[in-house]
Amino acid sequence: MGGSSILICEGYWPRAVRYRSQGGEIDIIAQRDHVMAAVEVKARPTLVIGHETMSASDWRRRHAAMEHFAHCIRRKNFTIRFDLAIVTPYFQIQHLESAWQPEF
Repeated sequence: MGGSSILICEGYWPRAVRYRSQGGEIDIIAQRDHVMAAVEVKARPTLVIGHETMSASDWRRRHAAMEHFAHCIRRKNFTIRFDLAIVTPYFQIQHLESAWQPEF
């Protein structure tokens, strides 16, 4: 998968791939220092189309899955972030940090 290789090159350590819980699913959960990133990977023909793929309800399902993951590993000393990795033909990859923020 192209998404995990770009994250490794950026210094992230994959903690889970295709993580599933009752609330939702996350393609990649990766950690760098004190940041735990829930990364959604989308393969699309263009970057623009990739940016438009995730709705608010899609992100909320990822948020529910990430809460479950954080509870399971019993770690509270990290920041959770929701990223988007877009993979286009010829493996052009764009990693967008903080692509979504939960509403409080």
